[in-house]
Amino acid sequence: MDSKALQTANRHLFAAYQNFFEALKTSREVGFPRFKSKKCYPQTYTTYNINNSIRIDHQRRKIRIPKVGWVNYRDNRMISNPIKHITIGKTATHKYFVSVKVVCDVEIPPKKAVLNSEDIAGFDMSTTHFLIDEHTQYENPRFYREEEKRLKKHHRELSRKKERSKNRKKARLKLAGVYEKINNRKHDWLHKITHDLSERHDAVILEDLNIKGMQQFNSGLSKSITLDFSWYQFRVYLYYKMYWKGKHFVLIDRFSPSSKLCSICGQINNDLKLNDRVWTCKHCGTTHHRDINAVDNITGEGIRILQEEIGIMVIATTDDHDTSTVGTTGSHASEEDVRPSTNTRQSSLKEESTSL
Repeated sequence: MDSKALQTANRHLFAAYQNFFEALKTSREVGFPRFKSKKCYPQTYTTYNINNSIRIDHQRRKIRIPKVGWVNYRDNRMISNPIKHITIGKTATHKYFVSVKVVCDVEIPPKKAVLNSEDIAGFDMSTTHFLIDEHTQYENPRFYREEEKRLKKHHRELSRKKERSKNRKKARLKLAGVYEKINNRKHDWLHKITHDLSERHDAVILEDLNIKGMQQFNSGLSKSITLDFSWYQFRVYLYYKMYWKGKHFVLIDRFSPSSKLCSICGQINNDLKLNDRVWTCKHCGTTHHRDINAVDNITGEGIRILQEEIGIMVIATTDDHDTSTVGTTGSHASEEDVRPSTNTRQSSLKEESTSL
């Protein structure tokens, strides 16, 4: 291992202690720094490009790593920008990845100051359908639940193997392979669905949900929002894709009564329970589907934030979405390339990371 990698580890340790002691002053929840165990994955280290010590040969598909030499890689992308540093990682299934960080100019279009209401979409999160609006349903793929029986089987096999035996190592690799497959499918699906949303809409409105609280509330709900799909990761992907395309991403307050509020008269139904999927407003007599009513309230609150807090002009349109073109979207939302486009107008300096 080269000296820059050791210096980077030292800087990471210093930053961890600094963050911990600063968090004590501000009452933030930051744990005490812990050393990485050799049993924990992924195992990574970072080294910097000094005097062109890191090079990529695209013709031979080889990358030069300090103290290691030339290593083959599998990737079709061309990296022409200067390399800042690389991070080498080893997964639980003994696969190696190199994340290359480069500094490049990414052109980001300015955000629109005028939006049509038909280009604004509010979504309600549902464990059954993942996302719901008036015209579209993104089904929950349930990647974890599909493999749950296999996971239990491999966990039993692993627990019966003798400690430090070769058979235990083989059983661990099989179990790690199942978990890796679940994560790969989940991240691929999240990239496709966020790409589809960022292409369809100029503004997307979601609720700022309390994920930790939902995990403690119900075990089945916890599996859906953290193992079948990652709600926080979905938000991160959607935010940067909307930002790179000059579009708006709005989060409404988690305490907004989106499900209990009647979208017609504004009356709040405090008697509404979690298992009530359809309810009737006692004030105006309107019958609501729980999720569709929440979508209307989320969209209305998001438009208010866009107009009053962000200063966006929203033009109301009388024509609804063409339901024949929107339809119902399944787990494979889009088959297009999920990489963000850089062919835009406004320029900004950005550090971009590419995994080989």
